[in-house]
Amino acid sequence: EHVLGQPECVQSIGSPLTLMNLTDVSFSWVASESGPGFSHVDAEPRTGDLAPGASVVVNLTYTCNSHDRSYENGMDFSYTTGPGGVQGEIVIPITATIDDTPGTLAVTTVTTGAVLPDHYDVEDVEDLVVIGTIGPNETKNISGVRPGEYQIRMRPKREGADADNCTFSNNFVRNIAVPAGATGTASFAIECVGGNVFAYVANSSSNNVTVIDVSTNTIIEHISVGSSPDGITISPDGHFVYVTNIVSDELSVIDLDTNVATTTTSTFLGQESGAGDIAISPNSDFAYVPRSGFDDVLVIDLADPISVQTTISLGAGSRPSAITIDPDLSLAFVTNEGTDLVSVINLALNSVTTQLGVGGGPMAIAITPDGNLAYVVNRTDRTVVPIMLSSGAALPSLDVGVNPIAIVITPDGNFAYVANAGSDNVSVINLTTSTITSIPVGSKPTDIALSPDGLFAYVTNLDSNDVSVIRLADNTVIDTIPVGTAPTAIVIMGPSG
Repeated sequence: EHVLGQPECVQSIGSPLTLMNLTDVSFSWVASESGPGFSHVDAEPRTGDLAPGASVVVNLTYTCNSHDRSYENGMDFSYTTGPGGVQGEIVIPITATIDDTPGTLAVTTVTTGAVLPDHYDVEDVEDLVVIGTIGPNETKNISGVRPGEYQIRMRPKREGADADNCTFSNNFVRNIAVPAGATGTASFAIECVGGNVFAYVANSSSNNVTVIDVSTNTIIEHISVGSSPDGITISPDGHFVYVTNIVSDELSVIDLDTNVATTTTSTFLGQESGAGDIAISPNSDFAYVPRSGFDDVLVIDLADPISVQTTISLGAGSRPSAITIDPDLSLAFVTNEGTDLVSVINLALNSVTTQLGVGGGPMAIAITPDGNLAYVVNRTDRTVVPIMLSSGAALPSLDVGVNPIAIVITPDGNFAYVANAGSDNVSVINLTTSTITSIPVGSKPTDIALSPDGLFAYVTNLDSNDVSVIRLADNTVIDTIPVGTAPTAIVIMGPSG
């Protein structure tokens, strides 16, 4: 841990001194430090007059600096009696020791907004050094801090550069006192607004991806990709969008720095692979593509040049449809519409570890933020089934709309939103009470994604060629955005992308 610079500190020395005039004449006095040293003692009051029999209390304080943590000198009281009287001095020995026990600096960040920084650098203003890093909503304890008063500055960072879209409601530089052997605290309230937050929509019939500015819900551009784009995702590091093209069996890669797409050779994903959905490993190194035409998951090494690493068999007739990854567990969950099972894949081994029975025609799956439950959408049964991941046990199913094919869970884990392609609506499931309501959207909703701040849901509508924007506070459609032809899937940049 970084030990902060040595600030000046002030500490009282024991009990105050009492000066008494026991003579029959008055005298005046002056207090001053006696002896060498880098530190000093102050007296208050420093000067005064004492009548016969009078007294005065003198308070002493010891000021330390970076060179000295204790004081062993004296206080010189010079005195002069009345006019023409006697002069003299008295030296009173003084010893002061400052408690130098290291303390702890506790910093808390409370960040709101659509585009959050990756982290904050915590800087010691005096030493101009970074003493630690802290996340957007986190408390960081920095130990080994010498007691004293410090100026701490917070610097928001995103992808190695300063994030200039964040403002601090209570000043980004704070003075914090760290007591000896104790904790000094400071909380920073930060709002991060604006920034480049985009939604990417795969349009299967116009063979392109529509880019939407989420802050304004306006179209930025259309990016040409392969034939019949069907699945889309963004890498966790926020650098690339990956698109599976189900007719040309190609993989398109969009560089988010330029919004330019490159596409692999034809049949890279396998001829008539049925490759629709796609997920990226937590380290952004590998892509996992379920292939209904081969009953497997294709594992792609994303290092340049992109290449196929291996395949993971799911069993004959499985017809995998969707995949999601739990980064904390390093597991992938694949829904198999043909066998009514969910395959659990160990990403370290690239092998299936177990199969979970879930219901008829599983089409999509989402994991709760705490990693305890998976919610599986069954198209045939028109249900959502909660699965306890610790045991694999299925909980009572929840009835939703017709032809449900996509699901998301809010960041707080309280609600699930299900796109029902056959009933042109979105089911809203209260995961605490299991109550269900519905929201009408466009024609044949196929996919759904949440804005990074968790305040809005974006729903692709295949037959009406648009995206419905739902405000989650009151579950109301507040905007409809025309996109390309037959939008099938959508992904939105995360806080760090």
